[in-house]
Amino acid sequence: MIYDNDLKVVTMGRIAWADAHARKRLGRAQDFDTLILDGLQQRLNTRTWLHERFDKYGKEARSPFYFEYPALATIILREVRYGVNIGLTSIEIDPLLSSSSNATGLEFHYHIGNVHVDFFNWTHVKMQLPAFGHKALIVTNLKPDSLFSTQVTRDDANDHMSVVNMVTDTDSEGTLRIEAVHLDLLEYDIITITLVS
Repeated sequence: MIYDNDLKVVTMGRIAWADAHARKRLGRAQDFDTLILDGLQQRLNTRTWLHERFDKYGKEARSPFYFEYPALATIILREVRYGVNIGLTSIEIDPLLSSSSNATGLEFHYHIGNVHVDFFNWTHVKMQLPAFGHKALIVTNLKPDSLFSTQVTRDDANDHMSVVNMVTDTDSEGTLRIEAVHLDLLEYDIITITLVS
């Protein structure tokens, strides 16, 4: 659902999902909040279960108690707001920040199921994810043009051992990239990225 003066411009959850990703790609955090997330959260907090669709006037239509909107809120918070994406060949932590967050830094803690990400104000990220094998790692919104230490710790029978220690720099936009050849992960390895200088 995309809101415009209380009228829906788009009335299906899957289209709102695609629009949320487009707004992320363009860096439009305020539009994401006001046109997609705020209205969706308000409706879900009020009603929990919504109808399958809405007509152009915002009136509910078709099947009641439809699962798509609660699922949509969960998915766009993970994929767009917090930017936690675990793919077949890569892991990406790319949160969508508002302009005020860019100026003051950002901190969030995402712990749902077996996905754990702690993100601290441009300087530190810690994650434990259900990831196996060689994965590229991309983390955005870190301090630009800086050195970061990346450590992978494996909990092997309660004996924490470091399996990767490396120093990588971020680019001018604050993006850290590690090629897949350097990260061979087992499920629940702990990846810690810390500002060095």
